[in-house]
Amino acid sequence: MFRMLDQEEIQFNWEEYEGAISEAINASVGSKAMFDSDKKVLGHIYKKLTNPFNSSMQLWVVEEDGLNYVVLTQIQYCEFTGRKTLLWFSATKVGDVDTNDMVKAYQEGENGLKEYAKMNDCEGICGYTDLDYFAKKVKEDWDGAITRYFFYLPMKEAA
Repeated sequence: MFRMLDQEEIQFNWEEYEGAISEAINASVGSKAMFDSDKKVLGHIYKKLTNPFNSSMQLWVVEEDGLNYVVLTQIQYCEFTGRKTLLWFSATKVGDVDTNDMVKAYQEGENGLKEYAKMNDCEGICGYTDLDYFAKKVKEDWDGAITRYFFYLPMKEAA
């Protein structure tokens, strides 16, 4: 079942979610290049997720006999256009999932994020990924999606 966690759940089970988010941060070359320190990034993410005065970042999970997926999103507000979008920050498989369950989780997640974005007056969902799966979704399943390329060019050599 795909669901958004509340702040209390995040605080109570942070060690489990922290490990899954760390796995997401280190899941690809692109994501590794964006972050210098897991601990620093995880600390910032934790503060965002548990700030009682700002709920702009969300942690979603799929749990079927344990934690299978984590998804991070963030509502972003453009000060120039006044538009809100939901940034699909990360979606990572952290448990063993068979193909049928994987497809079901992605469908539930996509539908859940669309519903959440609409409920929060977001005019769209945006994201970036290293996964070819999402490029295929844009071409085949997401009619009307506009593709823009996100790239990161580091100014120092990778370690």
